[in-house]
Amino acid sequence: MRKIKAIVYGVGAMGRVMTKFMVEKGVDIVGAIGTGVALSIYNPLTCAVHIPSIFNAIGMTIPSILAGGLAYYILARIFLIPKRIGFPEMPLPNR
Repeated sequence: MRKIKAIVYGVGAMGRVMTKFMVEKGVDIVGAIGTGVALSIYNPLTCAVHIPSIFNAIGMTIPSILAGGLAYYILARIFLIPKRIGFPEMPLPNR
């Protein structure tokens, strides 16, 4: 049987719990998305703001969401769509 490989999307409290669960079940974690952008804007450990213009205007959440969404879109276009992985096609409603 093929081993499952996964990219963790979001590495906060829930991401940590889910990652631990996946590793216990034998899933190979090959990447993580979600912290790089946030930490490049603001470091919560030292309370240091690295990019004040962005942090003061919109915080670090919106850029992190946009970066994560863009990464998901690119990875889906590369890996999921060509292999037709995802939700099954839904039948059209009768009109």
